[in-house]
Amino acid sequence: MSLLSESAPLVTSATSPATQSARGASARDVEYSKTLMKGLGVLQAFAGSDIPLTNAEIATRINLPRPTVARLTSTLVELGYLVRSTRGRFQVGARALTLGYPVVSRYVDRQKARPFMREFAQRTGGAVSIAVASDMDYVFVESVRETQLMLHVPDVGFSAPLASTAMGRALLAAMPDSKLRQYRQRMVRYRPDEWREHGESALAAIEECRTRGYCSVFGTWRPEVLALASPLGHTLSGEALAINCGLQSWMTTPEQIAEAKLGPRLDALARCIRALIPLSLQSDVGTA
Repeated sequence: MSLLSESAPLVTSATSPATQSARGASARDVEYSKTLMKGLGVLQAFAGSDIPLTNAEIATRINLPRPTVARLTSTLVELGYLVRSTRGRFQVGARALTLGYPVVSRYVDRQKARPFMREFAQRTGGAVSIAVASDMDYVFVESVRETQLMLHVPDVGFSAPLASTAMGRALLAAMPDSKLRQYRQRMVRYRPDEWREHGESALAAIEECRTRGYCSVFGTWRPEVLALASPLGHTLSGEALAINCGLQSWMTTPEQIAEAKLGPRLDALARCIRALIPLSLQSDVGTA
């Protein structure tokens, strides 16, 4: 794929996108609020984790001065978007949920897929989830499981990277090439180490999804998780969606997964869901 060979500038430090945008906003558009961008960057520092953070830890994650972060966290506490935890740490406050509800409610049609997802989870013993791409990561919008034995259980709102996961790579496969190029450029700029480690395998998985209808990642993101994923498509507003099935490594092996034809079965599930939900998908996905 030409996406791998295209040149893009590298940066020497993985400064957060929110911080980079804030620094250059005034040069592009006087209507941008750098303070707002920094405040949203503070909230973004908590994404994908439920661990309370100190001002110093937040400052490191988003590459902002600690005094600046301290002012922002105090403001966010006052507004209810953060709450104080123990020993100077902060957690996301309940008010932040009010921002998530309108997002999840947009995917009300996902509920039509739930019975089919539950049946697949029952047959495989895994967790079956639907996610939407969000910049360089993705966010779960639906998840079902039929066993309490799963050590890692994704829940609605949980986020993870696109490049190193089966779900993420299936989401990338659902995107048009123009968006893929934008994604690669942002990865090279903001997460160069992650892209150097996972870029080539991610691009190979995109081709796999577009020819076979699914891809797999065994232990790359989490060593205890064996995952397969299939693209679902993109909404009318252009948001990419995909479905995955995650299995515990002690429950099965890659050879058993191949023997059980879980990949083709997941592709069939994705096709079934596409018949229920108004999604568009490139014609070259899963047609080989």
